[in-house]
Amino acid sequence: MTAWIEVREDSAVGEARRRAVAGAEAAGLGREAQDRAALVATEAATNILKHGGGGRMLVAPQPPGIAIVASDEGPGITHLDRAMEDGASSAGSMGTGLGAMRRLADSFDIVTSAAEGTIVVTEIHARSRRGAPSPRSGAGGIRAAALKANYPGASVCGDAFVIAPRKEGLALLVCDGLGHGPAAHEASSALTSAFGRSDPADPAGALTDISRAAEGTRGGVGFACILPQGEETLRFAGVGNTTALLLSRHRTKRLPSRDGRLGGALPRLRQEEVPFPSDTALILHTDGLRTLRALDGYKSLLHRPPLTMAAVLLCREWRGNDDACVLVARPMPAPGAGERSTS
Repeated sequence: MTAWIEVREDSAVGEARRRAVAGAEAAGLGREAQDRAALVATEAATNILKHGGGGRMLVAPQPPGIAIVASDEGPGITHLDRAMEDGASSAGSMGTGLGAMRRLADSFDIVTSAAEGTIVVTEIHARSRRGAPSPRSGAGGIRAAALKANYPGASVCGDAFVIAPRKEGLALLVCDGLGHGPAAHEASSALTSAFGRSDPADPAGALTDISRAAEGTRGGVGFACILPQGEETLRFAGVGNTTALLLSRHRTKRLPSRDGRLGGALPRLRQEEVPFPSDTALILHTDGLRTLRALDGYKSLLHRPPLTMAAVLLCREWRGNDDACVLVARPMPAPGAGERSTS
């Protein structure tokens, strides 16, 4: 479900459509949503081939449905408003791709530039009779989203995340099973499963607990935190080389992590706390992404949904030789709550 689809030839259109339908079915979506997912994926892959000079797509769980992310290597879209109109095309086609995708999807966003191409981010949910999508998860006005991608050619991902709204606040985990493939997936699965049973108010204690649960596996690294209800505060603890940073228009702050390995010998962990103002985004990512140094170019995304930020970071910063996972959380209105994890 989280393997890249390389879109370089016409056969990729069919593959994207099949993956979208399978993903929607696995997410428990009905035939109507599966059909919409198929059409969105078809339009996205066709646009990549016709206008983008090739690229890649990702179909990923995004409860209460799926996300379809399409990234191309083209010159960007100069007149975006016009491109969204039915009948507009620069390739002699019907030109209904972007407009159709926006109508069919339950959420739609697009980021485009001449230097870095175009990224289209859509979600497909089950719709009620009145046409309203299912509510998103969140806690205390904080919204979060995450995406991950497999090591090339691997059938499973060794990186994982948990987004868990609790009464104490929004608990988050990003972890990386050492290496890649089934053994890494086994380790990250043990870590995420144990995190669901841990105390979310104590990130350091949670990491200690999940480390014990991963004994006997390959082990891994991870970063856990909680955004308490009603507070502009972030409490956190990290082990290993998972990156955590706070990004706002005025500053970038990197959060420290202790050396060590979950599932093995751990240093004495201590919970730390930093302010989390309302204009700030939290970014957690594994080493499958390049180390984020020049972040000024991403500050323009601070007004975008967390899923868009996660998609742009994954598409633009993926190293190409490892599993990858990125999670973004930021204050935004959230109409509902739920818990989700992927491993």
